[in-house]
Amino acid sequence: MIHIIRHKDYDFPIPSGYVTCEVGPLYKGDRPNINYLNPIINELTGIYDVWKNFDDPFVGFCHYHRFFTDKEGKVLTRIDMYDHQYADIIVPYHVTYQDVSIRGSLERDFREDLPTFNKYMDMFYAAEPGLKKYFDEDTFHPRNMFFCSRGLFEEYCRWLFPLVIPIAERFKEEDFNRYPHYYSRMIGFIAERLMTYFLIQGGYRWQELPYNEF
Repeated sequence: MIHIIRHKDYDFPIPSGYVTCEVGPLYKGDRPNINYLNPIINELTGIYDVWKNFDDPFVGFCHYHRFFTDKEGKVLTRIDMYDHQYADIIVPYHVTYQDVSIRGSLERDFREDLPTFNKYMDMFYAAEPGLKKYFDEDTFHPRNMFFCSRGLFEEYCRWLFPLVIPIAERFKEEDFNRYPHYYSRMIGFIAERLMTYFLIQGGYRWQELPYNEF
């Protein structure tokens, strides 16, 4: 199943093989979740929800206004995704920061409070030392959008959430209320880059597809 993560109502027809995954103010469930961290790590709370509460053999994620498409811009159905999967995982086309590293792009976004940004980057580096070299690179697959087998999804989540949740909880306690909305998503923006690192470290093969905003 492909899950459309949304935190607000959005008028777009649900394609075949997709279901909605409500997060933030729309979340109404009582199953295991980390929705209290949604303002900080964004769509990752929906990914956690699916990890803990669903068991589809293949798992995909997009957003309420972003979908994988073919080259002509047609939204891909779940069957299309199966047909397009020639590697371990489908991800969006990579983002390149010309002459700017991944870390440099983040520093630019949070330049008004680099000491706080660096504090949390250091927490990520301490928990996963290989990230320091990776963040000196200049490409990653954005948006936390992907489609893969349940086995790969499980492995990713078992690595991801023990890393991200403690840092997000500390941010929530110490710094979240200091910031306007954009800055309050600092940990989420860092975490968005982690899947590419995970795939590289695991030696996984990925296939890039376009996505469009609707």
